[in-house]
Amino acid sequence: MAVERVIFYTHNPAPTAHEQFRVYSPLKQARMEVSQGFQGATLDLARIQDAQLVLFQRDFSRNFNDYQSVVNKARQAGVPLVLDLDDDILALPPNHPDRLSTGFANGLIALLCAIMEVDAITVTSPILKEVLEPYNPNIFVLPNYLDADIWTFRQPAQANAQDVVRILFMGTPTHKPDLEMIADALVKVVQRHGQRVNFIFFGIAPPSKIARIGKTRY
Repeated sequence: MAVERVIFYTHNPAPTAHEQFRVYSPLKQARMEVSQGFQGATLDLARIQDAQLVLFQRDFSRNFNDYQSVVNKARQAGVPLVLDLDDDILALPPNHPDRLSTGFANGLIALLCAIMEVDAITVTSPILKEVLEPYNPNIFVLPNYLDADIWTFRQPAQANAQDVVRILFMGTPTHKPDLEMIADALVKVVQRHGQRVNFIFFGIAPPSKIARIGKTRY
């Protein structure tokens, strides 16, 4: 049976970027009707009865009382529960900003509980699926895509050997370790191609080793 009606539970009053490209955009493209699990600040459990699927993301289970209420109602109504997860929050590296700030610490036990008891999990990559399979066998890879309703792309112009190549890195400061991981490779690109390569950093400052030798914009 095709799923047409989904109820999505989130504590965010307005759609976040994460929710837009992981929930709202994909479900819109799939022609699924998405109902909100909250009416203002009030948890709405009655709508579960009319839904074919209950969906939530990684932060929802942090409020464990709300999470348990949703689980109990979904079980009573016979509606499957799906968790969408895009990161291995249970095993953040020691130098990861979110681990250092302990921002996720008070929600980890609740998240582990959710991972183990939902009917299915959607993840962003085969690696994340492999990591989580010991906790739940029903895991499906749903890659990230660009929303064609938001992003429009021009036809690429004919390349010229003298053209400057611009490389964009976009992310929040929590992705600093990821950027540092590839910094040496980017330095080699500058050393090989010089001023024919420019870097644009959006949302995160460039590593000093790149800023010193390459043309960067932040």
